[in-house]
Amino acid sequence: MWKKLGRAPGAGLQLTGQPAVKTAMASALAWWVARALIGTAKPYMAVLAAVLSLNVTVSDSISRALQRILGVTAGIAAALMLASTWGLKAWTVGLLVLACLLLGQRLGLGPMGTPQIAISGLLVWSMGHGREWRYASLRFWDTVIGAVVAILVNGLFYPADLTRPAQQEIAALSRALAEVEHRMANALGRRDLSEAEQWLQAGRSMLARLETSKAMIRRARESLRWNPWGGAGRRLMRDLSRGAQLVEKNVSQVRSLARILYEVYRGDPHWGGEDWKLLTDLADRSARALDAVSVWFEGPHGSRRTEPTVADPSLPAEVPPDRLQVWAWASTATRLLADTEEFLSS
Repeated sequence: MWKKLGRAPGAGLQLTGQPAVKTAMASALAWWVARALIGTAKPYMAVLAAVLSLNVTVSDSISRALQRILGVTAGIAAALMLASTWGLKAWTVGLLVLACLLLGQRLGLGPMGTPQIAISGLLVWSMGHGREWRYASLRFWDTVIGAVVAILVNGLFYPADLTRPAQQEIAALSRALAEVEHRMANALGRRDLSEAEQWLQAGRSMLARLETSKAMIRRARESLRWNPWGGAGRRLMRDLSRGAQLVEKNVSQVRSLARILYEVYRGDPHWGGEDWKLLTDLADRSARALDAVSVWFEGPHGSRRTEPTVADPSLPAEVPPDRLQVWAWASTATRLLADTEEFLSS
């Protein structure tokens, strides 16, 4: 722990973009605005609302701020109703908390808004001291001010744009797929399938990475909502979405070829030289196309280049059953190469 504390501050970080700095700014500004506008002597609720509302993305901050405002409003209403009927006792505190939590679940406020109902109700009831209306009004406006300040600070001061991490993840996945296809192409050229099981396992592991890439793209799209400076990211999102679809198809193709080669390795294939040559050529072209995709995504906004494709192999009138998988995969791989060329040249 002491080693971590002793590290140079800001090493490798853009300090102004860190949530901690923005949260501190929002807290100070919320305190000042609350005192200036409504005269709260100690507007801790404004600071608390700013701290709890500010999140990584502007969209998340708006969602959390709304939940907090709704939770505080509901808690104040519950406290005012119960305070006029019963005094502050142990059993009434339990009743208030139960009522507030049930109300939060009923309103669907989620894990952020529901506890705020109980907290706000307890504060108003226990600290109102016979002037609940005045105290409740201050707490409500403090919360609104803190939430609004958090949204403004997060939106105007280096709002998060998560398109770049998603772009890098797609580039890394494309590169990993290309490496597997390069290995398969080299082995096919030697007619050595001893690593077939490893390729199959690698193809399966790509599914988890694909889901990670999709999640990062969804998060990137979310980070651009209500982001006033997200113009460049919005222009990139179209390519990110198309690139993710292309990579997903390639994951399926790599897994399909790995499964074919594994079945051939475990069996006794009667492939002719034409089949070996066709698979070697297409695997090599697919690997180079994926290299081009990864290069495009590794750049600031890509470096467009195209890869040559081959003509769609026409199926003969009758294909032997043991060659049907080869021709079907080759036909699909050729169409995918055309899609990749179109993506890189569009």
